[in-house]
Amino acid sequence: MITRFIVRAHEWIEDNQVWRRGAILAQGGNRALVRADPASRRVEIRVGGDERTRRDLLAVIRSHFQAIHKTFTESAGKEAFPVQSFLCPPQYPGLRLNYEDLLTYERDDLREIPATWQGRTIRLNVTAVLNGFTTPEARRQERERLFLEERMPREIHYHEHRHFEADVVSGSVVNLGNDNLIQQVSRTLSPEIERTLQELTAAVNAMLEHLSGEQAEEVREDLKRLQEELQKPKPSRKWYSISIEGLRQAATNLDQIGKPVIELAGKLLELLGKLS
Repeated sequence: MITRFIVRAHEWIEDNQVWRRGAILAQGGNRALVRADPASRRVEIRVGGDERTRRDLLAVIRSHFQAIHKTFTESAGKEAFPVQSFLCPPQYPGLRLNYEDLLTYERDDLREIPATWQGRTIRLNVTAVLNGFTTPEARRQERERLFLEERMPREIHYHEHRHFEADVVSGSVVNLGNDNLIQQVSRTLSPEIERTLQELTAAVNAMLEHLSGEQAEEVREDLKRLQEELQKPKPSRKWYSISIEGLRQAATNLDQIGKPVIELAGKLLELLGKLS
């Protein structure tokens, strides 16, 4: 998921400060750290800078994640990919408050709530806490969105799927499956790079059945972005490196099943490096 976010928010990345599990973003004098912890299945967002405008940067970040979450829930349902957001007031280090609960308290005009922090009970002004992170208008829109989601009939199913399967490379033509459509894009690559990419694609496809649903989706996205980047006249080393590293990370704990992916990904990165 964090890789998808990095690709979507690349225009905000500050001075190429990006790595496999995070990035530094900047906007209007404000800076944000966005990083993922795969073990706890958590993404942490820290925003600093001008108190009057830093909410705008946070809003940009949250909008990208909401769009990413939507691709999961539309294909598999909200129950399959539950997402929770927490606010961490800076004046109370370590305190985590459920964002949707705060929206409900504000809607019901509950002005103060108790919370336990460092072994003692404190009272928090709901609106003041929320104002530190979002605007009243943004919260109104968020409540409306949650209201509609809760009342949407379960019989309604979404049909906009964004998967791709059986990506292959043949000669100088890259075949990409997107929304069940095959796109063919000609590109002049060296025979060795073409062959390595083809072998890597086959190895990744063989690995997919051994991954969980969300992890497999991320691997598919990494492979797709890698192939799309290599279609460009001047592939960006930063972006294809992120995709290749994502494939290697996914294969790390799969022993012999993941070994071909790790070796071929490393070989492809080396070959691409010689083009720079």
